[in-house]
Amino acid sequence: VSMNNHGMMVCVSILHARLFFDEQEIKLLADRAISLLKNIVEFIIPNNYYAKENTIAYHNFYIRDLTRACHQLAQLF
Repeated sequence: VSMNNHGMMVCVSILHARLFFDEQEIKLLADRAISLLKNIVEFIIPNNYYAKENTIAYHNFYIRDLTRACHQLAQLF
């Protein structure tokens, strides 16, 4: 998975796909997606909080989509 917004969208899409997998499969996939999301965020927004993406629009993109992903995770678990 790419360590950028594209990788983040792949991970979030796994959370969206939970309806198409049985409980055991989605647990494994969701655990992996969550782990990857954490790594992507730590890579994209390091300790100095300077986002590594190209434009300021990505800052809003990450905040918006990660907030949605958090709400989806709350429903999953």
